[in-house]
Amino acid sequence: MSTHQFYEFQAIDKRLTDEEMGVLRSLSTKAQISATRFVNVYNYGDFRGNVGTWMNEYFDAHLHIAS
Repeated sequence: MSTHQFYEFQAIDKRLTDEEMGVLRSLSTKAQISATRFVNVYNYGDFRGNVGTWMNEYFDAHLHIAS
């Protein structure tokens, strides 16, 4: 049985730059990425980023749901 995972990150205090969004895109080609948000659902793979690093460098809030 595979695990389905939902990841969402929100940038509240500042918007992501084009360069920062490019870094995020390099780790996930299917994610929805904007200047304030990263959202992806993983059905057969895993999140390739580091949550702690992403929270320190890019985002202010994070949600992870797994089934």
